[in-house]
Amino acid sequence: MEYKINLPEMENADLKLTVPFWGKARIFLNDREIEKDNGVYKIFYGGNEASVTLKANFLDPVPTLLVNDKSLSLVEPIKWYEYVWSALPVILIFQGGFMGALLGITTFRFNTNVFRADKSVFMKYLLTLGLNLLCGIAFFAIVLFIETLRRS
Repeated sequence: MEYKINLPEMENADLKLTVPFWGKARIFLNDREIEKDNGVYKIFYGGNEASVTLKANFLDPVPTLLVNDKSLSLVEPIKWYEYVWSALPVILIFQGGFMGALLGITTFRFNTNVFRADKSVFMKYLLTLGLNLLCGIAFFAIVLFIETLRRS
């Protein structure tokens, strides 16, 4: 996912934050990656300088930016009920052990990315419902497959 960063002191810069599905977020200026130095991105553009630090948001894939020690949110926070809806597959941890945890956490991550997508609210809930159902079906299919192998 890509998010445009609008800094008043660098209004003509093509500055963006990329957030991969797994891994670390990165900042790009005019399609060139800015290297981090001691956890801080130093951005120079048009005679201006900005120090940017990424502050992780608990469970939200999009971090908050600290620009010259001032907080800048690129997106509206995910609401608590969207987190609850997204986390439904995590219930598989209690029944499925490691496999349930792996499927549940992966589906949770997909769900939070869907809530970050540029879609209507209805489509977000419809897509996450489909992902949640797919997770449950995959879990029971894997359990059935393992049981079939064990009985053979």
